[in-house]
Amino acid sequence: MHNRLSSVANRSSTKDKICTLPEGAILKTLQFSPDLSHVAYVRKYRAGLFKRKWSVVLDGRDDKQYDQVFTDSVVFSADSSQLGYGAQEGSDKVLVVNGSEVERAAELAGPIFSPDGQTVACGVSRGSKKAVVVRGISGSFGASREYDVGDYNGSSLIGSAFGEGNCLRLLG
Repeated sequence: MHNRLSSVANRSSTKDKICTLPEGAILKTLQFSPDLSHVAYVRKYRAGLFKRKWSVVLDGRDDKQYDQVFTDSVVFSADSSQLGYGAQEGSDKVLVVNGSEVERAAELAGPIFSPDGQTVACGVSRGSKKAVVVRGISGSFGASREYDVGDYNGSSLIGSAFGEGNCLRLLG
């Protein structure tokens, strides 16, 4: 099965194979959910002679293809119920949670999930405005709240998980 992770026990050698990754899988992005029930990784595809597309593969199923997936942004929530990452489509940066695009901006940092996995936050930059966007995760991704952070350095717009009492901590 080309697109699926498959468990294979290699009994002919002393080393056992845990899984086989398809062509284009980026090994350093392979990660398991905290409860070990899911596996995700980033994959690059050839999309023409000189063009590549990227996607996140969760449990052997490819998500939507993007111009780029930010490999260091792929993260599971602490309760393993959510998978989020940042991607680029054209000039837009996109926050994707569970396969749904939930935020678009010129620049994006995150995602960061609350400890219970029911809220996601990301840093955004739209023109000269920088903000932290906090959004509840429900069937249709509830209304977002946006907190202006002024002249905060875009590269460190958000940097920590939710603190005590589910308050977002901003790091400089």
